[in-house]
Amino acid sequence: MNDLLEWVTSHLYLVIVIGFAVLSMLGKKGKPGGSSNRMPTFGGDPSRELNRKRQSDQTGTHTSQTSGRAVGPNQSSDQKLEEWGRNILSPSTAESWSQHEENSIGQKSVEIEEGREAAEIISLQRKLERLERTNRSLVRELKRKKDLNRQASNTSAERSPSLTSSQLANGVIWAEILGEPRAKRPYRYRK
Repeated sequence: MNDLLEWVTSHLYLVIVIGFAVLSMLGKKGKPGGSSNRMPTFGGDPSRELNRKRQSDQTGTHTSQTSGRAVGPNQSSDQKLEEWGRNILSPSTAESWSQHEENSIGQKSVEIEEGREAAEIISLQRKLERLERTNRSLVRELKRKKDLNRQASNTSAERSPSLTSSQLANGVIWAEILGEPRAKRPYRYRK
């Protein structure tokens, strides 16, 4: 007994690994149908395949998935595989698959072209909007300059040609008094 305890303590890692393996096997054995929290395979639900195989083993015959013909229990697995391959790789299936690929490639290229054209149209519309805004602002500026020129020509005819320096100084002072506060007219403009 002493030898057994000494061996277990000296090989503790091995004992733990063996213990977990046994517990894992017992845990899997207790669950019916395997674990249900697994990601399904891309080929279909494996539990359906197992149920189909169990039923075919019990009855002795089953129908082929692709052809619908009855496959007997005495038919070899090579024959079953060969029949499956013929049905999957039949010329009509290959032709339809290639047609499907050609159609999808053609459709994708048309969609890409339509997307490019739409993007180009949107880009041109934005450029047109910018040009229209620029045109409107230029027209407004031109009208404003025309109005200023008219006012200047009208006021120059009305103005008396002799302004004294005291009148100019009074004009500057009144402009400072009646104009905007200095705080709202900074010396530098930030860019």
